[in-house]
Amino acid sequence: QQKQMTSCILEGEEVPEHLIGLYKLTENGYEKTDKPEKGVLAVYFIVNKYYIDTFNPDTIKYFIEVTHEEYYKRFENEFGKTLKGFFTDEPQFNNTLHFPWSHVLEKDFVARYGYSLIENLPALFGTYENTFAVRYDFWKMIGELFRERFLKTIYDWCEEHNCMLTGHVMCDVALNTQV
Repeated sequence: QQKQMTSCILEGEEVPEHLIGLYKLTENGYEKTDKPEKGVLAVYFIVNKYYIDTFNPDTIKYFIEVTHEEYYKRFENEFGKTLKGFFTDEPQFNNTLHFPWSHVLEKDFVARYGYSLIENLPALFGTYENTFAVRYDFWKMIGELFRERFLKTIYDWCEEHNCMLTGHVMCDVALNTQV
């Protein structure tokens, strides 16, 4: 299921459900902590149970199995003829003011950039030293993973099955809504 990352400042020791990390502001900036207390930044995710995690390759594989593969089983002889292709309507990785999140992001981030996203999550929520580099790396990876894992995986399946992929992504009215 799709996840959306957000944050709050703790009022006490109670932490939000689906906690990713706690961060205490120190003289050296934010540092990860295990102690929930008043004033600590809590980063957590919200689950959108009505949409899929477009970053997780296992999710995309399953999505194709229960959609595209089912059509292929039933109408194989019509692919590329009567059935020319698939229209994808508004695929997305987030349609809110929150940040996109997936359980696969930390591993992918470390592999691509050599440092921990989870250790640096406060950089997405505030401005201090090194925030711009973390933000740049985060959004670059998000765009690449969406294209590689979701769009290209479905495109490749369509190519292999003699059909086309068309459609439009969420909020494609103007360039600024795509950013």
